[in-house]
Amino acid sequence: MHFSQSNQNKISELIDLYKKVKAIILYCEELDEDQYTNLQIPKELRDAFDHLMRAISEAESNVENADVNTISKNIDKSIGHVFRAGFDSVDGASMSLKEQIVTSLKPYHSSAILKALPDYGKMKIEVENISAEIAKHREKKDITFDGISSVFNNYITNLDKLRSIYKKILLALPSINEFQQERRKDKIKSIVWTLVIGLIITLVSFLLGRITSP
Repeated sequence: MHFSQSNQNKISELIDLYKKVKAIILYCEELDEDQYTNLQIPKELRDAFDHLMRAISEAESNVENADVNTISKNIDKSIGHVFRAGFDSVDGASMSLKEQIVTSLKPYHSSAILKALPDYGKMKIEVENISAEIAKHREKKDITFDGISSVFNNYITNLDKLRSIYKKILLALPSINEFQQERRKDKIKSIVWTLVIGLIITLVSFLLGRITSP
């Protein structure tokens, strides 16, 4: 089996791309094991494998007269399908991450969050900006093949930013929980003191009434 140098380079690109996409798919499954059921992703990978097999079949069955264009076209299509699987995987991972960020912080009061994460306000804005950027990339994912690699790399960069934010939040959760407990204790103390002061005022008013009454 023989491939031209150009097609060998494309196959190397396909292998590197598949490794990236596979890593994202595994991360998606780790994030949302029960719900991650995007059937389009395995379909894209299956189609990519089908085109790759067509290219290999052409190269192997026609060793002397293999159609270089047919091989190249099928490798290109295989790469395109892996890219689409990658885009769908990043979409799924980014949505899951955003949901996990919201869910993990939902039980806590904003004051407790801000004590543990002073930059939380900036982080919230960054999450929204990243989500908007991913949406923009999503619109561009069907652009010509020459530019698709750059778009996909931007996709991954934004996903990495979300992963970093989520990791910071996970690491801060013990401190957030501690501050939340302190806030509850302070709130209980405040309620108790309010009740005590109220009782004292009521008692003093009652005694003063008894003293001043004829």
